Amino acid sequence: MRNEKGQFVKGHKQSNTGKTHFKKGVEHTDKWKSIMSEKMRGNTNGFGKGDVAWNKNMNGYMSGEKNCNWKGGISPLVAIFRTLEEYNEWRIICLKRDWFKCKDCGSKIKLEVHHLKSFTILVREFLEIYNQFSHIEDREILTRLAIKYEPFWDIENGKTLCAKCHKSLSRIRNKEKD
Repeated sequence: MRNEKGQFVKGHKQSNTGKTHFKKGVEHTDKWKSIMSEKMRGNTNGFGKGDVAWNKNMNGYMSGEKNCNWKGGISPLVAIFRTLEEYNEWRIICLKRDWFKCKDCGSKIKLEVHHLKSFTILVREFLEIYNQFSHIEDREILTRLAIKYEPFWDIENGKTLCAKCHKSLSRIRNKEKD
């Protein structure tokens, strides 16, 4: 029972206390079982054995350039750059400079280094400079060039944040894009 505010009234006993859902534990008759068996025969609710998935033979459906998040195929290159030893050294230098504390809240838990200028933008600028190389075919060359590319390793572009502050900053940045 509820009061005028919609809250449960203390001390009121629910009407269904101790009861389980409908017919739990009740044994069905053989006649009922055969009727239900007939009705369910062939009914697979779309997940039967041998059914073909809706996207079967649709290789590339909403992938690559067709996807709204497409960035020109640079994502694998960004992932390679982020695994470089120089990237990790840049991270550690930024963390040491900020005394292993979040610059926003002072936390020392789950620290991340935020790029003030987006790393993806830096990669795009890098690829514009070295546009004679294919970011798909010449990855080894581009990786060697990236090690020498100063803007990637500029510690002034890094800011230590805890995961919580970094996430809230990302949300603000995404709202500004919209």
